[in-house]
Amino acid sequence: MSRKCLGVKLAEFSLKFGVTVRCYCLMPNHFHLYLQTSEANLARFMQTFLTSFCYTLNRWRGKSGHIFQGRFKSHVAEDGAYGMAISRYIHLNPIRIKSLEESDIVVKLRCLNEFSHSSYRFYVGDDKPPEWLDISHVLSKFEGRSLSDRKRAYRRYVEEGVSKKVENPFANVVAQCVIGDDAFVEKMRRGYAMDLNLSDGREQKSLAILRSSFKFEDVLKAVANVFGVDTDDIIMKRSRLRKERM
Repeated sequence: MSRKCLGVKLAEFSLKFGVTVRCYCLMPNHFHLYLQTSEANLARFMQTFLTSFCYTLNRWRGKSGHIFQGRFKSHVAEDGAYGMAISRYIHLNPIRIKSLEESDIVVKLRCLNEFSHSSYRFYVGDDKPPEWLDISHVLSKFEGRSLSDRKRAYRRYVEEGVSKKVENPFANVVAQCVIGDDAFVEKMRRGYAMDLNLSDGREQKSLAILRSSFKFEDVLKAVANVFGVDTDDIIMKRSRLRKERM
């Protein structure tokens, strides 16, 4: 019921908010989504989706209250460099549980392939993905003449994460919200974090952290360039102002 409910709600609200779902994994007390949005509406999408999902599931189970732990966390990711790693991280969640820590690779692979509450089976199997799930974007990053070839390549890529330790893409988070190289982080900082026209304060609250992560020297240079003065002049004038106030 929970998986069916998740699919119904993702289909409904991804269409309503123009959100593309690339990967998902539903765990007992949390879930992961890899999404692509064309506008700053993630908070509204998640709030509406979660409220409706929890209400429907609680009504079916005859319960009330929260289903998942805490508020959702989100990250802006550099798709080209980290999209594949993020999809693998999401799909490997079912075997990252305490009960499987000491299990051998064979057991972990069986659990991974038998887990039905994620998008993994659509990526590697013959099941046709629902309309709201886009598997083509991630699979297009793998070599192969046919879809079957790319699916086999993706399976090998994910199973590599079972047999050996691979890099966790979320270990590279900058300012608690961005996954990407220095150029991408700077693009996000200058292109989005400093956008003063954001109308919804709930959108990407971590961008406030990113905005505050500018170095003083960078801010000083930017102000000096705007007003056509030297940085020393700004500092000196500030010092004189302090002396006059004393």
